[in-house]
Amino acid sequence: MSKLTKDPLGNIMTRTNYETDNDYTLRVTTTSGGSNNNQVITRLFNFLSAEITTIVTESKEDRNCSRADSLAVSTSSHIRNFNDLTSTREIELMHQKLKETGGTPPPLDEVLESCTLPKPKKLNVLPKQG
Repeated sequence: MSKLTKDPLGNIMTRTNYETDNDYTLRVTTTSGGSNNNQVITRLFNFLSAEITTIVTESKEDRNCSRADSLAVSTSSHIRNFNDLTSTREIELMHQKLKETGGTPPPLDEVLESCTLPKPKKLNVLPKQG
């Protein structure tokens, strides 16, 4: 399953692919860039471990260099627990995408039940002294 974003001239700016890695993991890959810059963001939504792994790979070709293979590549990664999120909306959406692409994750209510997202704190307001 793919989604394309185009600029006003019809050129593809980003491409997002949704793939099933296994029954409980959705891989969301977004590619963007131009002729000499490229960025790939891969997000793995693992509904068994309740984690999102984000991997960012950036490459840049130096056109001013005389060597044909002058390419700089950098990669970074980050793992985040579902509990660290401030909302469950993205978890719900990606759970649905995983099912649409053939995955069989644990039921959504079980996934959300395991997410103990913090509740907003109630502020104690002191009466004005007058």
